[in-house]
Amino acid sequence: MTARTGKKEESSALGIVFTPRRDGLRLWDTTTDCVHGDLELPEEDREIYRALWNRAAEDGSAITQG
Repeated sequence: MTARTGKKEESSALGIVFTPRRDGLRLWDTTTDCVHGDLELPEEDREIYRALWNRAAEDGSAITQG
């Protein structure tokens, strides 16, 4: 998205991971992470992430898991 807006330094991303618990204390553990600004990721890393993430919202394709 930042490539489209040109506002890398003003951008943030938030990730939330829900992990099922098996100890009965509660149903889920949650982990969060937030980044802000231009992460300056190398193109090689960006290609790996693109291959892993579902791009359906951007280009109409979907990654099927089987």
